[in-house]
Amino acid sequence: LSRSVLITGDGFDGQGHGLHVVAHSGGVGVVKYARVTKGGQHGLAGKYPLHFHMAGDCPGCQFVGNAIEESSQRGIIVHGTHRSLVSENVLYDIMGSYIYVEDGNELENVISYNVAICPIKNGCKVGGTDNNQADDLQQSGLWALSVSNDFIGNRLVNMYNGFFTQTSAFPHGRGAAAGRVCTMYAPFGKISGNVCHSNERFGFYLDNNFPRKLRRSVQSNGLLDPADFHAHVDGNPRTFSSCDAFTEAGE
Repeated sequence: LSRSVLITGDGFDGQGHGLHVVAHSGGVGVVKYARVTKGGQHGLAGKYPLHFHMAGDCPGCQFVGNAIEESSQRGIIVHGTHRSLVSENVLYDIMGSYIYVEDGNELENVISYNVAICPIKNGCKVGGTDNNQADDLQQSGLWALSVSNDFIGNRLVNMYNGFFTQTSAFPHGRGAAAGRVCTMYAPFGKISGNVCHSNERFGFYLDNNFPRKLRRSVQSNGLLDPADFHAHVDGNPRTFSSCDAFTEAGE
């Protein structure tokens, strides 16, 4: 957990508000081999220790080799961002989800070889955030609404759930992606070599994932065309969406 570069601030105030670090709305964020403490602002959306926020297609975005300790709200967040790298980070003593993939439209990010440890088994739940499922009821070391990313070699220990893709809770996405994604029907990235142990409920839980050939890409910000999504939810058997089980031709 020690690093030669320290990002920190004053102690938390009475509401659990500390510092936050964010690469915002198209900015390219790179933080490598730093230590971040006293991070997160409990109950305030978007305030986390390390956060890619709506960066879009950002292959230069990298959180690598960092140590994050003592956070009141989550650890590393990938939100509305594609093709970033989150690798070799160590996260300890954090409230809520440790690594969090937020809205369901995130594509082709690599989340690899991170270590996330809750100091007390099932002791990292926290309520009062904008997603009680991820942070409290189903608190997870790695919580992902988009499965179309690579999750490789991560270690998730002492959580309520180790690694949870909770698509059934938000089948049409969250936030800016709401009503433009079909999270349960997204194709998988590579999921390999993850180790989940000493967790209270599940280690690795794929929740209602049925991969289909969705018409979306990094260039579309991971979003479906509105007409495509509407054809999925309109209840009309004569309209067809890429989210549906069959094409108009019956394929």
